[in-house]
Amino acid sequence: MERLHLSVNTICNHIQKIRYKFNAHSKLQAVATAVREGILDPHRGAGS
Repeated sequence: MERLHLSVNTICNHIQKIRYKFNAHSKLQAVATAVREGILDPHRGAGS
């Protein structure tokens, strides 16, 4: 398995941009919106 080498700052930046696009005030709200819109499948595990 290959690993990505990303800094914490890069990850925080991406999370902030995702929250902005979903107009979410928290990561949980962004995830809930993604599930509701069908962008994220809650039944599929990480790395599947």
